[in-house]
Amino acid sequence: MSLDFLSNVHNEPVICATVTTPESKIVLVHTVDNSGNAHTPDYLVKIAVDSITKCQNQFGCSVRSFVTNNAANVAKMRELLEQRVDVDVTTYGCSAHLMNLFAKDLEIPSIKEQVVQVVKYFRNNHFAAAAYKDNGGLRLIMPQEVR
Repeated sequence: MSLDFLSNVHNEPVICATVTTPESKIVLVHTVDNSGNAHTPDYLVKIAVDSITKCQNQFGCSVRSFVTNNAANVAKMRELLEQRVDVDVTTYGCSAHLMNLFAKDLEIPSIKEQVVQVVKYFRNNHFAAAAYKDNGGLRLIMPQEVR
């Protein structure tokens, strides 16, 4: 099971729980409008337990692992969830989220601007663009900020 924090089309905060089947199909199990609720570890444990229970009752399956992002409050929620005797799950943080946080720690100041200059050079200089293409280069993409 995976728990994530999103916004709906009206920009209202929601928490969504999904499960991934053995066939790699992702199923939305539970959504919670958490407007006005702080994301405390205790509140998140309640959402997690409700989601696990709903999944087990609705689909007749056993939830054995639980993945979330790596924010401090969510990491504490995972710790509290593993301490419960009524829930038997292994919890872990999202590897992609960890790598994103790690990449931000290693980010070199102004590197994006330097990459933009190189891409523009190859895009705007016929000789450089031709040499790039002759050497098997495809299309250079402008870098952009991602969340």
